[in-house]
Amino acid sequence: MTAAMTQMNVRINAEKKRRGDDFLASIGYTATEAVRKLYDLASGGAEKREVLRELLSATYEPSDKVKLADEGANLFENFFLSQGIALPSGEDGPTVDELWDEEYLERYAEGDE
Repeated sequence: MTAAMTQMNVRINAEKKRRGDDFLASIGYTATEAVRKLYDLASGGAEKREVLRELLSATYEPSDKVKLADEGANLFENFFLSQGIALPSGEDGPTVDELWDEEYLERYAEGDE
């Protein structure tokens, strides 16, 4: 005879769930399998419960490299803004060709003085 099953519903931040699901998949688990493993530990003997207690009470502080990687595409923008440097809106700023032309003129105009 199989054990009676019950369903659990959990509220979690969508981004945290997505990242958690991605990680769990990378180590071969679904969210359901991970929760079952968690409850296996919680319902186990004192030794298993102590392992779980340590795991759940541990705090994880990501390294600076992890924090920077999480910032991803906004890394440069966030740096400039943190330094008080305003970024052009994109449409108002010069094109790459205009910047090259300006640099060329500045570089060679200095030789004329």
